[in-house]
Amino acid sequence: MLHFHRFALFVLLATALQGAWAAPADEVKALMAQGKSAEAYNWGRQFPDQLGNPQFDFYFGVAAVDAGHAGEGVLALERYLLTFPGSNEARLELARGYYVLGDLVRSREEFTEVSKGGAPASVQVTIDRYLEAIRLKEARYTATTLIYGELGVGTDSNVNGGVGNSAVNLPNFGLVTIAPAGIKQGDNYANIALGILQTEPVAPGVAVFGGLAFEEKKNANLSQYNQGNFSGTGGVSVTRNDNYYRANFTYNTVTVDNNRYRNVAGVTGEWHNQVSEMATAFASVQYADLHYIGANQVRDAQLWSGAAGWRQILIGKLQPVIQGHINYGTEANQENRPDLGRDISGIRLSAAITPAAQWGLSVGLGVQESRYTGADPTLQVKRYDRYSSADFTVSYKQTKNLTFIGEALVSDNYSNIELYKYNRNVAAFKVRYEFK
Repeated sequence: MLHFHRFALFVLLATALQGAWAAPADEVKALMAQGKSAEAYNWGRQFPDQLGNPQFDFYFGVAAVDAGHAGEGVLALERYLLTFPGSNEARLELARGYYVLGDLVRSREEFTEVSKGGAPASVQVTIDRYLEAIRLKEARYTATTLIYGELGVGTDSNVNGGVGNSAVNLPNFGLVTIAPAGIKQGDNYANIALGILQTEPVAPGVAVFGGLAFEEKKNANLSQYNQGNFSGTGGVSVTRNDNYYRANFTYNTVTVDNNRYRNVAGVTGEWHNQVSEMATAFASVQYADLHYIGANQVRDAQLWSGAAGWRQILIGKLQPVIQGHINYGTEANQENRPDLGRDISGIRLSAAITPAAQWGLSVGLGVQESRYTGADPTLQVKRYDRYSSADFTVSYKQTKNLTFIGEALVSDNYSNIELYKYNRNVAAFKVRYEFK
């Protein structure tokens, strides 16, 4: 469930509301102005005799929606609009309440009605974001098509994933000198991405989907590390009450310097449960067959993995959303090379805020450990890696179709074998256009 920037303006509405504000309404309004939605809602609940008072209903309705009690909020706002049907502020908040309740049809109707009336630009941006969220949810029930294109430029401090120093200390060998190709090399790059996703309903709550995607990264100088990524996906989704299930098949090909490097065929199953208006639990399982090309075929493996997590919407002016998940998997080598097989475990935490109607900001932290199942045949040591990363994204939605995106990644891979130690920093600017 998405929860975007609150756009009720909280004007006095003096000409429309006639007379002085009742004291309970004043207190609810004051708490809302401070961003204390939960306190405003709890205060308002102490005055059931005020329900039906338009002044009280407006602010209590907004507070209830913000505090995660959209049912009560919708009822209050509906009562208010019976008295003041021309209030766009109340209609916007009612549309948001319908969205939280999952009544997408009525939510779309209310948002569209306000938009037709000539909403201010900043409000229209927020309306467009809600309408896009509604479109994504309706993909479970109605036919939808998404086509996108993306162009970007960036800089990568370690294109080849090399070590930082030419001299490393290896078990049983001592100090050795690494060839130049294995030493950290940075470069600037440009990338392009294209994709299409089609969803078609086949029964109530059941839809099939399919898509294709292509992405290519070209380095300014180190063309031997240019990468391409081609993928296709298809599957079925089922919605039953508060549960959403999805099963899909994916096929992916990675190229390096225009040569095929790896093919991956996989099947994934997902489950999402809407625990409350503000919280979602989710879990997934995956099987994938990893097939490498040429000299890398010795890395062929089968991957089994699972993940579970939680997504929570918090109350606040910045509309924060936090999410966390854990994962565990086994990559079993199929070429009798246990030193290339591994057990993988990880954890990731992320948070996102909406500072303004057109802006989005997110940050994520992750750690993944890889414990290899056999000793390296040359070094006679079992490899252990711990990959740590922090990523940052800022986006500006110019229109409902056009978005500007800035991204940054800071990462470090620790290994008990120095040959595999490295760090990598990446920054990029992208322009994304979506045809819906």
